[in-house]
Amino acid sequence: MANKIKIDSSNFFESGTILKLHFRQFGATKNIEDDVVEEKGFDSETVKAVKSLFTKEDKELFLDCFKTLKNKTNNEIKRYSIAVGIPGLRFIPNKTVEGLIEILQEKKALFENLKTNFLDQYEDMIEKAKNKPLFKLEDYPSKLEMESRFNFGWSIYQFDPPSNLPEEIVEVEKKKAQENAERAIKRFLSDMLKEISDKINKFSKRFDDRKITQKALKPLKEFLLKMTESFEEYFDESTDVIVNKLNKILVETDLDFITGLEGEEKVKAEFEVVEKLERVKRLIEF
Repeated sequence: MANKIKIDSSNFFESGTILKLHFRQFGATKNIEDDVVEEKGFDSETVKAVKSLFTKEDKELFLDCFKTLKNKTNNEIKRYSIAVGIPGLRFIPNKTVEGLIEILQEKKALFENLKTNFLDQYEDMIEKAKNKPLFKLEDYPSKLEMESRFNFGWSIYQFDPPSNLPEEIVEVEKKKAQENAERAIKRFLSDMLKEISDKINKFSKRFDDRKITQKALKPLKEFLLKMTESFEEYFDESTDVIVNKLNKILVETDLDFITGLEGEEKVKAEFEVVEKLERVKRLIEF
């Protein structure tokens, strides 16, 4: 079977945009001077050390939340995008751009709240840090300067092959772009199917542990719906087959009814669902 995607990979980059997230926060560490390192008996040429500028409690309360927000934001971006093989850049299909921008705006508002909270506490945090070893007041930027150490934003780029070059070079660049698109789509579909397989595994484990509830299939349903709505035009034929089989199982499975059964009848019904899903998983792994 020819394994073609619905969209022409030569026009892949015309069907969306490239997004880059900009996220910066104050690092809250400082290099320890070489002479201090040597005083401790280490060779400063081979040993480099850093010190934390705030107490452990303040760092956890007012700074670690930024890392959590960054991770959540990147996870949201991944749900709406395809990796293009260049670190930090993601391909966003045109039909998902608006929804993603709304999410990023919400995350930016959260970021600004966290920054304001940190700046409100900044001077008190310095006071508490004065009891730390190696404290030096000059290690701490002014409150005004500190504001510039935080940033949350994003850039959106359109991909256009160069047109002001000799035709043979333009053709080479177009071919490279098409090859990159094909690799990106293949990598994306592989990751998506792996995620489906992992969610089937989790459902099967719930069966093994006798913990199937009415909502047990909800993560799989929501993930499949999101992928289909956003990326169906990038599915190849084998992915279409898998997704269609899985959708059919999910539509035909009434967990509300099954969880209301008792004894062997319930176990048998749950086992049949698990077996159907496991067959899809084997299809993915084949």
